[in-house]
Amino acid sequence: MRLIQLLILSLLALLTSVPAVLWITGSGSGVRLEGVTRRDRAVDLSLKTVLDGTFQRYFERTFLKGSSLYGTLVKGDNQVSLSLFGQASENPKSRVLLGRGGHLLERAYLPAFNRQSVPTKRRLEGIVERLVKLKAALEAQGKVFVLLITTNKPNFYPELVPERYRVPHAQERAGGYEVFRQLLKERGVEPFDSRTFLRQLQKEVDLPLFAPTGTHWSQYAACRVAAALTAQIAQALRRPLNQFSCELKGSPQEPSEQDQDLLKIANLLFPKGLLQRVPVVAVEVPRAVEPSQRPRLLIIGTSFCWELFRSLDRARVFAHRDFLYYFKRLVTYPQGKRRPFTEEDLDIEKLVSLSDVVVVEVNEAFVHRTGYGFLEWFFERNR
Repeated sequence: MRLIQLLILSLLALLTSVPAVLWITGSGSGVRLEGVTRRDRAVDLSLKTVLDGTFQRYFERTFLKGSSLYGTLVKGDNQVSLSLFGQASENPKSRVLLGRGGHLLERAYLPAFNRQSVPTKRRLEGIVERLVKLKAALEAQGKVFVLLITTNKPNFYPELVPERYRVPHAQERAGGYEVFRQLLKERGVEPFDSRTFLRQLQKEVDLPLFAPTGTHWSQYAACRVAAALTAQIAQALRRPLNQFSCELKGSPQEPSEQDQDLLKIANLLFPKGLLQRVPVVAVEVPRAVEPSQRPRLLIIGTSFCWELFRSLDRARVFAHRDFLYYFKRLVTYPQGKRRPFTEEDLDIEKLVSLSDVVVVEVNEAFVHRTGYGFLEWFFERNR
């Protein structure tokens, strides 16, 4: 028993000394932390702030964050939590959680997973009503409208969520996604539901459709969704597009940066230990259409769209794309320009009128945010 205790203490000493060794040798100086950090509010030196301790705490935090050792200490602490206690961080508000099988999970999806943030039926009815009217208005102009519902890792792979992050019997209750789908069905709106599509795909392939170190779907999953979406749009437009296939080729390689997004903000000393090699995905277009025949796309959506664009752009499906990212930032293709915008300084109406296809993408955990303001903008100007 004493031997086991000594071994545990030795291991703890070894792990906790790593940050200091890195700093002393210079390997840990200037280590940058990833993710969003909150700037501490300045505290003035006064008798009151000294007596209540707020100035000392502010000074300590500011001094530590200004030190070249800060990044190394944070990463070292996270590494100890992961290696010894099976947690991505001791911080109870950390965005990153360690799931089963070495999968990293994003905390933001757990409230919907656990049915803790279920939007009211009335709110969802209002959103569906706007979607019905938007679809009718666009189709009256000869445009194609697609509602794309993206899934997420906890909802697609619920078995990856450890018991300590689950609310008992939550999965037995209907969440926002289930209510939303039922309301859409009642109003005759058939979305492209990626959860349903990927469930079928998972039966056909022995590959993870979400990267272990990422929060978004894998390159292969996104490619297959993009290919199916292209086929659906081609059928609705009644004209050929650059339809494509997603082929797995070559030796497995390190995941793309997007497939490592959670790993980056986990801020570990030794992140490579969680990486799993993935197959190379090749986009193949058997028959390309003339550039003049390619449609224009307007898409309003979230970060799940980036991996879709990788395949759509390689196949050159669209002649031009305007991406209203969370309805806050405009990103254009093929120009590659991006800028924040407001409803006052961007002619959104012109973007709609120039487009042949309009896609609204929303994740199933946030169906109550569908359009992120686009639906409200559209009906403010089309009453």
